[in-house]
Amino acid sequence: MGGGGGGGMGGQQQGPPPEMGEEDGGVEGGTQWKWEMKDDEIIVRITMDKPATKKDLKVTFSATKLKAGAYTRPLLSST
Repeated sequence: MGGGGGGGMGGQQQGPPPEMGEEDGGVEGGTQWKWEMKDDEIIVRITMDKPATKKDLKVTFSATKLKAGAYTRPLLSST
């Protein structure tokens, strides 16, 4: 029985670096943000002026881009 664990990359085991601590992403258009990478997960934290629920947020991403907005205004855009 195969052990799996190939990661779906056809044997290309580059993957992300080992656990990284939280990094300061900086300030973009007055929005302060930080990011953290663990295994195959990326966590982005954005400082908000007021609390938000998931209905207030819009986040889109691909392998090379991330966009985040709240209350219909853009907060973060990377390419």
